[in-house]
Amino acid sequence: MIIHSIHAVNVLKYAKLNLDNLPEKGKIAVSGANESGKTAIVETISFALFGRTFTNDPDNITRTIRWGESSCSVEMVFTAASDNSYTITRSVDKQGLHSAEFAITGEDAPFAIGPQAVLDEVINVCGFDFEQYLDSLYLAQMEITSSASQAETIKVIAGSASIEAISDELRYEIGNEQNGISAAEQERGRIRNQIESLDVQEDSLPVTETEKNQFAEQINVHKEEIRSLQDTSSRMREAGTRVQEAGHALIAAGRNISIQQWQEHLTSLTDSNAMMRESVNTLEMESELRSSGELKKYADKLQSRLLAFEPVREQCNTVRSELGTLLGERGRNAEASTVPLPRQQSRLKRRRISQRLYRTTLRMVLVAFVLATILLGTGWWLLTQSPDSEMSVRLFNWLNQQSLWWGSEYLTLVRNAAIASLLITLLLYFMSTRVKSRIKQGAEELVQINERLSIVRKQADLLDHVNDRPLPEVILELKQLDNIPLKTALENFCENNGSIFLSEQLFVDHQQQLNVLLDDIASNVAALRESIATEVGRRNSLTDELHDKINRLDHEIEDIRARQKEAADLQKIIEDMQPSLDDHRARIQVRETALKLAEGTCSNIYTQFNQVLSKYTAIVMPRLTEGRYRQIQIDDKLRVRVFATEKNDFADLEELSSGTQRQIMLAMRMAISKALVEAGQQGRQFIIMDEPFAFFDRERIRNTIKSLTDLDNSITQFWILTQEFESPEQFELNIECSRDRDEMILSG
Repeated sequence: MIIHSIHAVNVLKYAKLNLDNLPEKGKIAVSGANESGKTAIVETISFALFGRTFTNDPDNITRTIRWGESSCSVEMVFTAASDNSYTITRSVDKQGLHSAEFAITGEDAPFAIGPQAVLDEVINVCGFDFEQYLDSLYLAQMEITSSASQAETIKVIAGSASIEAISDELRYEIGNEQNGISAAEQERGRIRNQIESLDVQEDSLPVTETEKNQFAEQINVHKEEIRSLQDTSSRMREAGTRVQEAGHALIAAGRNISIQQWQEHLTSLTDSNAMMRESVNTLEMESELRSSGELKKYADKLQSRLLAFEPVREQCNTVRSELGTLLGERGRNAEASTVPLPRQQSRLKRRRISQRLYRTTLRMVLVAFVLATILLGTGWWLLTQSPDSEMSVRLFNWLNQQSLWWGSEYLTLVRNAAIASLLITLLLYFMSTRVKSRIKQGAEELVQINERLSIVRKQADLLDHVNDRPLPEVILELKQLDNIPLKTALENFCENNGSIFLSEQLFVDHQQQLNVLLDDIASNVAALRESIATEVGRRNSLTDELHDKINRLDHEIEDIRARQKEAADLQKIIEDMQPSLDDHRARIQVRETALKLAEGTCSNIYTQFNQVLSKYTAIVMPRLTEGRYRQIQIDDKLRVRVFATEKNDFADLEELSSGTQRQIMLAMRMAISKALVEAGQQGRQFIIMDEPFAFFDRERIRNTIKSLTDLDNSITQFWILTQEFESPEQFELNIECSRDRDEMILSG
């Protein structure tokens, strides 16, 4: 491929890089001091082709963006083997968003879009990937003396890479097979010795197994009995714990709990006692718990006391219904004629608002008439009683100015108007006083309604929480309600069954009775569980003795069977190992034959590749070394040797001077480049030489540069990077870089 133009923005050092009309044939010099941007130009080429450079891999491609910028882009035009002109564009931003397009120059639609698709098409069109590009078309000064870095590329170009990989795999497999044979032989000898050491006997096995089965049946009987006893003991422990918890919870609750809490505690105590009695009835042992029913009697008596509160609860519901009517609650005596208190309250509030509004209006009108009376009376008095005063004269003149028809005959009309205004003022004052009295009366009625409504609501709240408030507190508050049936029901409850809930002494006796019952139950449960534990221990001892006998028999049986099985398994292993050994040997033979063929093929390939390189270096090296060296040789390990005319033999590179080494390696690298071009049938090609003459003297530099374009017609475009050139006129294009410039705009 030949590069025609490069346009880049914010790539590495350059804010703008425009190189147009690059010479298709000839040498392009890129010169400048260190860090002046020479390498940035050739890295831009690598970035355009592969989306990476030799210093920034794809994972760090954002480092290609010029420092301080948010994105970079490049567009490069080049021709390839088919002489088609291609345009490749690529861009990257700081977030790592990477886009690329590859198109035939002049066509609107690209034939590849996206980084991976473009990379695949670049390899297809150009005939090389990134590694091959570095090993053949990019000659870096620091790598030019080493052939090891090009080893894989040389194998790919020569066509031996896949065969070398196969050879390595064959050697590895042969080693594995040989190791397998050695291990198998050692294992067979060890197994034979092991079989001889086993003393296999099958006597007495049926008798031992029969005896073991009899012991196992006895163990199962004991285990079932133990399991039944343990289950019963666990149920008793749980039931006893629940009885104690329920009883102590009832005692700890005290007297000041609600009727609902009394019922909940009693239910818990009754259920746990029933569970305990049910557990005891499954045992055949004698126990006080089986015959005693004192706790049940206690619970039944307490239940009858709680049920005696039901008449009080019914009367509470009746009174609550009546209060609901006063409160205006829906669903309570909907047909009652009593007006609910909230409605009466609302009516009084609306009436007060209306009266206050009416009173305010009267006051406003009253003020207006008071002012009118004062004005009319004062005017009449001034005009009639003191007509010569300054104020009277001014008033008279003002009236004349306001009305042309004003005259003294109208004074009587003013007087009458003042009198009428005074009368209306007095009437309005009387009406305002009446309204104020009504407002005060309404306020008193509203206070009464509010007080009554508050009392009714408190009573309703009391009745709504009869079940969940402390019973003594509820009884005291219910007695304060003015309802005869309710009071009668309360008196009956308090004098009979309810006395225990009200009297501290009776309640203490009640608690003491329950404490005694709980202590008796705890003692009886402990005694019964101790008897169960004793019986379980006795049966466990019997079971342990039987287990010991069975374990002894199991060891005997297992030993006999293990030795029989081990001997049979070992013999089977020996028999099964022979086919495996035969397979190992057969596979070794096949792989050794394949390895000989692969090594012979690689030898032939390297011989032919050496012939190709020798043919090309025979032309190139004499021109680069002034005729002293004409031929190179690459052995199977890819080490380079050169034929020295003075020695009339091949010499290692280490025997030559550093300058000569670099001339020879330059020739070899160009030979590799030519081989890559010919292998891919790519036609004309460009090559980049980065500081290739660092250790050359001036004469060698001049001769090498002069000879480049005459060495081969397939490599026609040379990019040469160095700090300075002695003879710039040797180049078709000179690109001079500077540390102080971040833009490069040139046209060849």
